[in-house]
Amino acid sequence: DVISAVRMLKTKPQVDPGHIGLFGFSNSTWTTVQAAAKSDDVDFVVNHSGIATQPWQQEVSRVELFAKGEGLPKKEVERAVRLMRAKFEIARTGKGWDAYQAEVTAAGNARWVPYLNPPRSAEALQGSWPRMTFDPIPAYRALDCAALFIWGANDVYLPAEKNLGLVRSALTPSQLARTKLV
Repeated sequence: DVISAVRMLKTKPQVDPGHIGLFGFSNSTWTTVQAAAKSDDVDFVVNHSGIATQPWQQEVSRVELFAKGEGLPKKEVERAVRLMRAKFEIARTGKGWDAYQAEVTAAGNARWVPYLNPPRSAEALQGSWPRMTFDPIPAYRALDCAALFIWGANDVYLPAEKNLGLVRSALTPSQLARTKLV
C-alpha cells in the first residue's frame, strides 16, 4: 500500500517525483523501512522511535517501560514482564493458556494488566504469532536511500539505545554515510 501511494504521488504535478519520502513513528517504522527497501521511488525515510526488534520483543519492552514509568514496584514490573513473555510463549506453542488466564484474572485491577492487552483466546493469540515474529533487520540492511532515525532517551514505548544499536549494526558503512542516527 505504501509503495502504491508513492507511485500515485509521483503522478501529481505538485510533487517532485524524485524527492518523495516516508515518515514513520513507532510501529509504522517497520513499514516505512520495508517500503523504502523495496522501492527505488522512495528518496528518503524519516523514522521517529524506530523499532529494530521483532514485534513480540518490542511488546515485552513496552510493558516493562510502561510499568517502570508508572513507578510500579520492582516485583510488579517483573510480574507484568513475565506475563507478557508467557503470552507470547502461548502464541508460539499453544501451551499454558489456562495458567495465563488464571494469573491475569488473579491480578484483578492491577495498573499494569491493561498493558498486557490480554487476548480473548489462545486461538486468537496463536493466529497473531506469524506477525509477531517479523524481523525488520533485513529491511534495514536493504535500505538504499537517505535516512534520518530519531530516538528519545526517555522513550516509554521502546528501549531507545537498544534499537539505535541494532539499526547502527545492521547498516553498512555506505548506508551509515547517508544516514543520521540521533
